[in-house]
Amino acid sequence: MAKLKSGPAPSCLPLRVINRDFKRGFSLLELLIALFLLLVILGGSLLLLQTANRSWFRGESEVAIQTEARNLIAFLNRIIPGAVLTDSGDEERLEFSGYPDRISFCALLSEDRKKTDFARIDIFWKEKEGTVYVFEERAGNGRRIFSGSGKTGSQPLSGGVTKFKFSYFDGKECRLTWNSSKDGPEEDSLPKAVFLDFQLSGQKSDEGRIFCRDYHAVFEIKNN
Repeated sequence: MAKLKSGPAPSCLPLRVINRDFKRGFSLLELLIALFLLLVILGGSLLLLQTANRSWFRGESEVAIQTEARNLIAFLNRIIPGAVLTDSGDEERLEFSGYPDRISFCALLSEDRKKTDFARIDIFWKEKEGTVYVFEERAGNGRRIFSGSGKTGSQPLSGGVTKFKFSYFDGKECRLTWNSSKDGPEEDSLPKAVFLDFQLSGQKSDEGRIFCRDYHAVFEIKNN
């Protein structure tokens, strides 16, 4: 039966060798990989932040523009359909004149159910300012004579208007102008409806972008 030979036990590694392995730092390749991963994470975070900021700005601009457009259309829908013509007795002649960037007419305005005033309305767009203004003069006390009324006023109606165009429908086609004076082509007549095309723009973003939206409105004149 064979016998196993005994010999000296294998010696353990020196303690200083083991400590040297544990003290070894990161290699240059590992540092480069870590740096690359860090840059990828930071770049993705910045991209997400930029996208979120852009979406927030667009949403805020859209809400502001929608509100501005709704208020403008509501105001014009309150006064344009009430346009009137009259030339009787000693009353002043009330005419209707319209251009692409301006409209002037007289209308019946009711503050409440018991009181109705005649008013001379002038709505115009100043392109350089990007602002639509309204000028209003009321006769007061149910009269149709404006001289000496003293009730006048002009105020901005809407800002950020980059396009603004009126057109006038006569029942068959749209016209760019309207003149109901005695010497005008539309003497003693009102358009069937007034069309309005306009564009509103929001504030400029940090990236230089501007959110714009086009709108269209139709105002049917009731006193035809």
